[in-house]
Amino acid sequence: NESKGEHAWNEWIDLTDSNNKKIVISKDEHSYKGVRAVIGGKDDNLLFISRFPKNMDVFDLSKMEFVTTIMNERLPMKPHEYGLGYHCLVKRPIEGQCDIMVLFCLQTGLCIRFDEQTQTFTYKQLNVCNDIAPLKYYAFECIDGHILFFGGCNLATKKKTDAIHCYSIANDTWTKSRHTLPSPFCGGVAVLSPPDHSSIHILGGMNDDHRPMAIHFKTPLQCWTALPLKIDKEERKQEQLSLSNSNSNSNSNSDVQGRSKWILWWNQMQSCERELVLERFHKLTRQCFEKWLVDDSQWKSSIKHDDVVWITFAIEAYLLFNSKDS
Repeated sequence: NESKGEHAWNEWIDLTDSNNKKIVISKDEHSYKGVRAVIGGKDDNLLFISRFPKNMDVFDLSKMEFVTTIMNERLPMKPHEYGLGYHCLVKRPIEGQCDIMVLFCLQTGLCIRFDEQTQTFTYKQLNVCNDIAPLKYYAFECIDGHILFFGGCNLATKKKTDAIHCYSIANDTWTKSRHTLPSPFCGGVAVLSPPDHSSIHILGGMNDDHRPMAIHFKTPLQCWTALPLKIDKEERKQEQLSLSNSNSNSNSNSDVQGRSKWILWWNQMQSCERELVLERFHKLTRQCFEKWLVDDSQWKSSIKHDDVVWITFAIEAYLLFNSKDS
């Protein structure tokens, strides 16, 4: 119901050349399923396309044609039956004549440098943590030199995760957030809210039957800009031990039961009791807070040291999703 002179919004149109001929970027022999692409070049005229099985193409947007001298560039990926697709590709600030990109796909992590003057690629291998190596289909967003990974699907077990990981580009290190998504998630996207980038919106996704879901999560950016850049040796040992133990079904079931029990405990708590716990949580160190819960609180008869991790999880989830920006 728009007038003739009114601009049509939210409308898809074909990309055409000066002769009104449709421009098709993909080739018949190429698979663009799960493709990822970023724009670069000193004039923002280059489209870097990473695609199955392990290729990088460069499309010149000013000429509307491929840069033929580097067609079918083969990425130095670690062998895997699934190949490249539904992965992470982000752009870093340009350095001189070079575009810098970061790519993660399963066990492969790459820093990709493209020299526009010589039209050549160089690569550097990056660390990939054990927890994210089996995953694809995660949502991701690059913020202030860090890449956040939301959820994902384990290709071996076909199980989705609610975990959130952070990769520091400068330090080549990983952290796993103590926060989690409200539910297991894969197959969606993460975007920063315009124009102030104060929040991250997580959209879409697939359910357990791999059918699209119309979901929308929002989380304030300030929750993630304060993430630690490194894990000290003791924390890394504990993380590796936890990841190793989680491989057994019995421990996995115990974790689910423990999480559910203490989330229910937190949600059923009276407001005055919750305020008391939050006061101790904010004022005390982690060790002192644990000691207070187990030895001195009114719930000490039912709380064991192993329960504190799930109580902390419930508190942090409550704080995250009840912040004024959420």
